[in-house]
Amino acid sequence: MRLTAHGPCTVTLIHNNQPSRNGYVIPLLEALSHELGANFTKIGWQPPLQVHSYGLSLYREISYLFLELRWARYRRLSRIAELRVVWSFFLHRFPKFLSIGTSLREWRRRSFIETAVTSKHILAWQTFLESDSQFLICCEDDLVFRADSSARLRELFESDLPSRGDTLFYADLAGGLETRQLLIHRLIEAKTGDRIIYKQPTTNTACCYLLSRALAENFMNQISLKPSLRLVGIDWMMNAMFMRQRAERLTCRCIHFSPTLFGHGTFTGEYVSWQRQTATP
Repeated sequence: MRLTAHGPCTVTLIHNNQPSRNGYVIPLLEALSHELGANFTKIGWQPPLQVHSYGLSLYREISYLFLELRWARYRRLSRIAELRVVWSFFLHRFPKFLSIGTSLREWRRRSFIETAVTSKHILAWQTFLESDSQFLICCEDDLVFRADSSARLRELFESDLPSRGDTLFYADLAGGLETRQLLIHRLIEAKTGDRIIYKQPTTNTACCYLLSRALAENFMNQISLKPSLRLVGIDWMMNAMFMRQRAERLTCRCIHFSPTLFGHGTFTGEYVSWQRQTATP
């Protein structure tokens, strides 16, 4: 059964050329794309593994501090939560920049990897916008299919998607962190069956998500106006852009699922993050 009522769709895999992961997920995504009548693309190239400079890594860490403070206010948390963010920064995160130990070098390496992954997602959005597709399903290579993943995705297409991609729409399909860890309960508008509808958009992780053409255009416009967004990890970057939409009084429809449509292998134990697998250069 091909779902063409909502216009063409693109399915994109973000990967790191790991044969074990790609050997599992590519055939499943190819079959899913055929079922949806979707284009299937893959994005895997990245520069050789390096480490960010001390200054760039510190700049990114400070950027995260201010982003987390904005995130606390966005989630309507108390002032105490903001104080905890600052306390955590100075107690746990900043001290590594005062040493020359392995923890700092490890962070500089992971800093490079985070920006490399972010650039792949941005390229996925650009490639999607060059097509005639109205919706993009973007997946990372630690995606895990469940027995009912395809059926529940078909249901999403049939009952929840806008008629076209010209409205802001986001669906988190794989999750990762527990909702209680994210503290996003005050953003929930309603729960219907397995759907959680948010009155203010948010992402969990970027393992697998669906966005509309209009949302991809908004994201790319924001990046054009603020190129420093490229230095932020992909999930944090999307939440930063959702916060900007809120400040500009734009409405983005946002749906999460419980249980999620797909598994996030890094969080459920099927995979170990390749950031931790790769040896420090």
